[in-house]
Amino acid sequence: MKVYFDNAASTPMHPQVLEAMLPYFTHSYGNPSSIHAFGRGNKSAIELARKKIASLLKVPANEIYFCASGSEANNMALKLAVENLGVTRFISTEIEHKCVANSLLYLKEKYAIELVYLHCNELGQISLDELEQVLQASPKKTLVSLMHIQNELGTMIDLQEVGELCKKFDAYFHSDTVQSIGSYPLDFSKINIDFFSASAHKFHGPLGVGFLYNKHKQSLGTWIHGGGHEKNLRSSTENVPGIVGMAKALSFNGNGAYYYAQKSFKRGFAASRSKRSF
Repeated sequence: MKVYFDNAASTPMHPQVLEAMLPYFTHSYGNPSSIHAFGRGNKSAIELARKKIASLLKVPANEIYFCASGSEANNMALKLAVENLGVTRFISTEIEHKCVANSLLYLKEKYAIELVYLHCNELGQISLDELEQVLQASPKKTLVSLMHIQNELGTMIDLQEVGELCKKFDAYFHSDTVQSIGSYPLDFSKINIDFFSASAHKFHGPLGVGFLYNKHKQSLGTWIHGGGHEKNLRSSTENVPGIVGMAKALSFNGNGAYYYAQKSFKRGFAASRSKRSF
């Protein structure tokens, strides 16, 4: 008998998610940008999914932007922050997911941005004291990019504390939350954060769909040029079944699949919080 132990990489799709998606593979096939009834119905399904996701995470619906993956969401936030927000300095760690780590190296090579790595101890924890010192050390327009839950160690940062430090020093805050959204209860109305990402296949949704949260005041510009989809950030005909399935998966128990998080904790998963000092 085969046993699957790789939920941190990808989860099996929940049967109810597949059921919610099936109509959009069969009779609800209209292009959501079309003005006829087939298109308008699918456009409505997208916007209902956006509102559902936003409601679960306690953010405005117009700050959720659908895309193909968490990796794409992170690339959008980091690269467009340089191109259109004038960021010239990044603070991060060397244990970020490759989509963040390699994006930062690309930006350093292409735009000569300053890249500062915080130290991590043997558990992958950062020091908030060091973060505060690094933030204070330069007047450059800065973006802090720290993943919420490290994908291999399970180490957590305190989003609220990091967000407050970024606010104190007028820095942007981006977090790769792909490992936490859908598995850990989060209320972003209480967190100072500019950008965060999610990928549906991490919380029993379909592969190939995710989203970027972009705080409304930040004008990132355009990532993919075309017909102006996703408020002109990412033009491309939307993945309607994927978006519907993602909203369904996130809605379990009304709290981002909180049930699955509780099962993980009961099995011994213990995520370490960032400390003020080692």
